[in-house]
Amino acid sequence: MTAETAGAGKATPWILAFVLVGLAAIVAASWASMEHKRASQLAASLDSAKTQIDQVRGQVDQLQQQVAQAESQLQQSAKPDLPVTISFRRALLGNGMVAMFKNFSASPLEVAAVFNSQATGQEQRRNLVLAPNGMQIIGPAQGWPFAPGQHVTLSNANYRTIEVIVPAT
Repeated sequence: MTAETAGAGKATPWILAFVLVGLAAIVAASWASMEHKRASQLAASLDSAKTQIDQVRGQVDQLQQQVAQAESQLQQSAKPDLPVTISFRRALLGNGMVAMFKNFSASPLEVAAVFNSQATGQEQRRNLVLAPNGMQIIGPAQGWPFAPGQHVTLSNANYRTIEVIVPAT
């Protein structure tokens, strides 16, 4: 029995070492599992934060566009009125109406004119030079027979834009 006890004593350090290594492996696996779970949570938090950043950037872009529009409107409203009136009458010859553009300033005035018919989808752009205190007439003879409901827009960089809808006669 003494030999058996001596043999058992030699195996005890190996068993103890094996048990310690097993315990260390279990602790390491548990720690790795917790770290993996923590890393997954952090990755989800990072994705959520990236989504929030994208949303905030979109909101900032919208606000910047709104500010730019407000600035443009403010600049436009700070300009004086365009010293031009637009009136309409029936064309003497042919169908359609004639537009009469009257410049009330003492100097020549160049304006960008846009004639637009939403009914037909047609559009015509012209630069008009209006003489001081003068009038210019555009109608069927000049290539645009005005009709009720059409839009006329006049613009000049130094003045507020005028938009008029051709009235029914």
